[in-house]
Order: sequence, then structure tokens, then C-alpha cells
Amino acid sequence: AMFNISRPEGNRSYWIYYPVNITARFILLNLHCMGCTCESWKYGSRLIDYALEYRFIMFTPCGVENALYMKSWNAGSCCHATSAVNDTEFIQAMLKDPRWNLPDWAPVYAVGYSNGAMLAETLMCHNIVSRVVSIAGVLVLERKTAAFRACDAIFNSTDDKRIAHIHGTEDDYVPWGGAWVYPFPPVRASMARWANRMGCDKTFNRTNRFEGRFKYLDWHCPWSRNVSLVRVEGGQHKYYQRRNLDVASYAMRFLTAENP
Repeated sequence: AMFNISRPEGNRSYWIYYPVNITARFILLNLHCMGCTCESWKYGSRLIDYALEYRFIMFTPCGVENALYMKSWNAGSCCHATSAVNDTEFIQAMLKDPRWNLPDWAPVYAVGYSNGAMLAETLMCHNIVSRVVSIAGVLVLERKTAAFRACDAIFNSTDDKRIAHIHGTEDDYVPWGGAWVYPFPPVRASMARWANRMGCDKTFNRTNRFEGRFKYLDWHCPWSRNVSLVRVEGGQHKYYQRRNLDVASYAMRFLTAENP
């Protein structure tokens, strides 16, 4: 069902899927891309298909229109209409909506695509979510690599935090190597910085799977923390649904896997 809350920028909307016959293990934020809509993304991400199996409550918040008339998020330096829209505070207010009476101890995770992935990483910096799967986005808290320092300053590295990032090397919208025109830092450097924030080693395991097209980099992290990068060789700006990489299924496994 869809609900509204009042915010300084006006009424904001979100969808919630709250299975009544389960005891939820966590709350999941389902964050759409720029130009997507919450109405289509609540099903389009396919995460809702896993709600009963993995026992979670799912929020699909709705972005607001930017100058291109596309629904978008303010993740810092991309991709919002105006800085008057504070999506970090909107997400916090949504989670505190008294209609749901969500317990403070309930873990909050996020899966985001494109601009939604940028917001997911921003929410991780602000310690609003503790686990993230970021697909075809990057950290944009400030412009380019200034985003790294901005996140360093506010992120609390605690146990049970983890982040995975899935990105194609031929992404034309959020380039793997960063972009001069847009405020995007390089993806690999951004993930190395996440590893640093979480106290992981600079070393990692590299696994080539599926004819070498998918490269999995897993940093060596303290127990209960996890930083992982899936590099898709030749991959475009996509939310992958392939036999050998379905990002929805991968995201659920990554978020809920037992600590080693």
C-alpha cells in the first residue's frame, strides 16, 4: 500500500510491503533509479519476491522530479532538482512513521540501482543502513573523490556492516573509471575506500566466474564485516537478470549470509 508523510519540501510518498504472517528479521529499502518510479520499482526490482523466504518488511520510497522531469534522489552531488530536498532525512522520517511502530533494534538494509544506489551508499555513510547492495551507482556525497573524505568523517565502522557493489566496465551513465563531466569518482577506488573505512586489509580475493565475465573482489575484513565488488566485464548500465547473475537473488544472499 502507498502512504504519505509531510516533509519541508511537501508531501512525500512511499510504498510498504508488510507481510502480516511473519516475524520480520530486517527492514529493506528498495531504492529506484533516476527516471524509474516507485510504482514500477516495487515489483521491478524483484526483491519483493524474496520477502517471505527471507522475512523482511520492504519500503519502496518515491523520489521527486528533477529538472529533467525524472523522479530522482538527492544523494549529495547527484541527481536531484534542488538541495531543499533532503532524501536522507526523508528516509529517516519514513522509517519512524508511527503507523508501523518499527523497533529501533531492527536492522535496516538497502538495495539501490543507479541514482538509488548512490542514495544507498549515502545512507550507509550516515549510518542509517548497515548493509547495502549498490548496483550501477557510486558514492556521490560530495563531488568526485571529495565524497570519500565526506563519508570518512561521518561513518561509524561497527560490526555487522557490509557493502557489495555491482558495476559494468562499459557503463555509459556512471562510468567505471569515474567521469570528468559528472561528479562521479572511480568505482574501484570508491570500494577500496569502503574497505578502508571498515578496517579491512588492502588485499582481496579475486574470483573469476562464468567464463571470466564476472570478477568478484572480496576484501579481507574483520569478522562480521564484508566489502565485495562484482566487476562485469563489458557490462552496461543495467540491473542484471541473467542465469549467472541475477542481482536480486545475489543481493538477498549477500545481505543475509551468515558471518564466516
